[in-house]
Amino acid sequence: MKQQILNRIAKLGGDISQTTGQYLIDDLQKITFKEVLHFKRPDEEPFYDFYDEFYDNNQSLLNNTEQFIDKAINQYYVSADDDETAVGQAFWQTQLFTPLTPNTPDYNEWSADFLDDDIDLSQCLEVTGGKAPEFLIFIYSYGYPDHYFICTNDINSDNPTVFGTDHEVYFEEITNKGSLLDFLNKFMTKQEARIYIQEFLDDVANGEVD
Repeated sequence: MKQQILNRIAKLGGDISQTTGQYLIDDLQKITFKEVLHFKRPDEEPFYDFYDEFYDNNQSLLNNTEQFIDKAINQYYVSADDDETAVGQAFWQTQLFTPLTPNTPDYNEWSADFLDDDIDLSQCLEVTGGKAPEFLIFIYSYGYPDHYFICTNDINSDNPTVFGTDHEVYFEEITNKGSLLDFLNKFMTKQEARIYIQEFLDDVANGEVD
């Protein structure tokens, strides 16, 4: 695994203390997060419904920017165990998925579905060199798509391609999300979130937000 990937995961709040840096698939399954993740939202409010909800409800804190930002961070970066609070977050939860590997529980349950013409794994086969892929789902989210995965036998084992699919079109629609490192860079660290919030407040003060 590229050290840059481990470094980025650590900056995002992941515990990488159990990883070895040798086998990416093993290491990804050893990583844990105490808090949720949030995608960057270029040219938008820093979090979903931030302006209409959090900003409107915390006007009294605007005379103390640091206090306002601290409260926003605490409200949006909820516990990774909290699956009731929907604030557009994503969860790091790894799950091996082996519908194409005989004699596995996933194969027994899912193999017939993966023979369906609606399932198109052509993008996955490109990164595995034509070999039947196994999958590691490692991010779930409230957005679309809501499942993100890599192929465990991706030829580029140090920095594999990330794909997205959604529970409503599970593996019928697959989108290429770029390399793992590029994908991780689409999430905000808490420090980056603080900067985005400050920039948003500046835009509001300058009349650039309706």
